Amino acid sequence: MLNISASTELGARRPAASLPFSPEMVGTYSCRGSRSDPLGPAAPPKVNQDRGCVCFPLGDGALRQALFCVFDGHGPAGHDVSSYAATSLPAALHAHADLNADPARALREVIMQTDEALRLDPAIDTSHSGTTAVICLVRVEPDGTDRIYAANVGDSRAVLGWHQRRCTGWIRTESGIGAMGSASHMRPRTHPQPPRPNLPQRPPPTLLAFDRRRLMKKVIKPLPLTEDQKAGMAAERARIEQSGGFVSESSDDGPARVWHDAAMVPPGGLAVSRSIGDHSMRGIGVIADPVVTSHRWTDPHPYPDRSRRHIPQVDRSTPLSRS
Repeated sequence: MLNISASTELGARRPAASLPFSPEMVGTYSCRGSRSDPLGPAAPPKVNQDRGCVCFPLGDGALRQALFCVFDGHGPAGHDVSSYAATSLPAALHAHADLNADPARALREVIMQTDEALRLDPAIDTSHSGTTAVICLVRVEPDGTDRIYAANVGDSRAVLGWHQRRCTGWIRTESGIGAMGSASHMRPRTHPQPPRPNLPQRPPPTLLAFDRRRLMKKVIKPLPLTEDQKAGMAAERARIEQSGGFVSESSDDGPARVWHDAAMVPPGGLAVSRSIGDHSMRGIGVIADPVVTSHRWTDPHPYPDRSRRHIPQVDRSTPLSRS
């Protein structure tokens, strides 16, 4: 049985026994937005169209793997579309026959199947409503390596946060005194500084030197796992225009958007070039086909030095799926 932990409104609590991970380690939350309305307090509250979920364990148990999903709905029925995707997509992936052998293919197929199922569902009008999707399958491969398979549709984003130890200063040593603060520009001084005018003179030290011990501070660095699929991107724009659609330029009023034609008459004005749903725009190049990438990371240098940029080794040279 698949254990799905769905996102709640920020501040809501669920029984810890129902969560696949400790809430101190992993969480999914969503915060309802607000908007100004001429009706004032009489205006209906804004509908929260964001959905997220965490699933663990996943699959038949042969591999240790977990699923992390975020869906951002848009349009009049965007909340229904994102809810449908957050419920049906993980279940379909959990039961997919190729999940262990070919996860990239499994991710692509379940996303496309979910989009088609929504198109055929009479209970949800997806003509002008849809959702983004960013899905990360995190697993330990049979050879023991850690790998993330990231599938992206639209402009929701997955970012890997990794810890880096950074030198923030030098410590006091027996041979001299080190100054605190950022150490990126500091160098050992092996001679006294020249006297400064109009300042009281101090006995010059015999030696100032720093040993190799440093004050290390752990910081979190971001590493993007997905790339937003916006209408203004060159490859996305080319596909849309070749399909007969029109892309308006970005401006101070907003991003580039997809329209049915140059008249820019609603419905239209979609800021993303890929989505689940939005079926009225399928004929003009807005597709549900995800970009799937594979990321393998190791951390061979837990203590960086000045000559090497300290980042995880991430194998992401070739997307597994791009259309």
